[in-house]
Amino acid sequence: MRRGPAGQFGRREKFAGGINILINRKVDYALRSLIFLAEKRDAEWSSTLELSKKLRLPRVFLAKIVNALARKKIVETQRGKAGGLRLLKKDATVAEVIKLLDPKFSLNKCLGESYSCFLEKSCSLHKLLKLIEKELFDKLSSVTIMELA
Repeated sequence: MRRGPAGQFGRREKFAGGINILINRKVDYALRSLIFLAEKRDAEWSSTLELSKKLRLPRVFLAKIVNALARKKIVETQRGKAGGLRLLKKDATVAEVIKLLDPKFSLNKCLGESYSCFLEKSCSLHKLLKLIEKELFDKLSSVTIMELA
């Protein structure tokens, strides 16, 4: 397939072996971290170092993810030796995390808000993908992090 300028076909990541993936690493790491926190007893703090080691995640990247989750009150953070982070929003959904960390997520470029395609009205593929994306987010909106723990 011919490729145009960087980002022409979206910003999906490539996995080892050239496989395109839909969920980026930021979302993947966030979801795995939140599930880990949901499995902890109430009020138990975990450090980013602990999360990084247990889940084999890059610590600096994880810290940036935690900051984004804390700004939206999904996790609570506390500085200091006895601090760390813990799950605050027990009813946070998978869809909520995806929309927070990958707000431009879509199955195809033509479904993005800032993209306009002259075929949109007559394209059966566009209609199908739009329906699938809606059903996907409806399902992901019904699954909480606590349910995955």
